[in-house]
Amino acid sequence: MNKRGMTLLEIVISLGILVIIVTSLTKVFTSGVSLTMESDSLSRSELKVRKAIAGEKIAGVKITAQDSSLTFLLDGQSYSIPGQMKTYSDAKGRVNYRYFEADPS
Repeated sequence: MNKRGMTLLEIVISLGILVIIVTSLTKVFTSGVSLTMESDSLSRSELKVRKAIAGEKIAGVKITAQDSSLTFLLDGQSYSIPGQMKTYSDAKGRVNYRYFEADPS
């Protein structure tokens, strides 16, 4: 740097460094926004599935049921309970809850 100011080369180099910094910060910011939006979407999907499990009619929640039985051992004896294995999932298939529902009889 001379006494009259900065040379053209110094200005170009400083602008290049500034562009690199701004580009990096922009990428970090957009990644953060993307992660936040994906987290919110997943949270909303999970809430919809939980409401459907609680008995509400929710659009976009797929419910499948398959006849099954639950078998367990108690005091050396084997017991089997008939019922259905139900699967609740969101429209995109990202959230899946499975549980066994025993027949009341």
